[in-house]
Amino acid sequence: GYVGADAASPGMGRSRFDGFQQAFRDAGASVIATEILNDGPGFYQGYYGTQNLLSRYPGLDGIYFQNDEMAIGGLAFCRANDLSTPEDIAIAGWGGMEVASILEKRLTTTTVSARALGKTAAEALVSRVRGEPVQDVIEIPAKLSPGQTV
Repeated sequence: GYVGADAASPGMGRSRFDGFQQAFRDAGASVIATEILNDGPGFYQGYYGTQNLLSRYPGLDGIYFQNDEMAIGGLAFCRANDLSTPEDIAIAGWGGMEVASILEKRLTTTTVSARALGKTAAEALVSRVRGEPVQDVIEIPAKLSPGQTV
């Protein structure tokens, strides 16, 4: 499953969701359950989104969240409802938030180098200012940072 927020509006949330779905399609699979909230992504939205998703799909093996804040909210919902991670359900986030490393179980998350993002953005900006062509999409490698929730 996938839990996100504001995916209907343009921006990072929608792009992340689209990429997540594309990766599943590329692997010959599909996302079977989604909960996209008309709200900003945060701890409560992760809690509430997990509650909504699991009420419709109680047998899910795992949930990927738009960001670590939402994943931490999802973990809180699981804990409050006696669901163990990863035994009952796997939980993963995105962003590598520092707080995710001090939870009872370290959150599994996807990270992107902030240095690589900054360098790429600066190079694109300088190219644009110089009137040089700039790619519409520039891929920055992401890395799965294993924790104890998957």
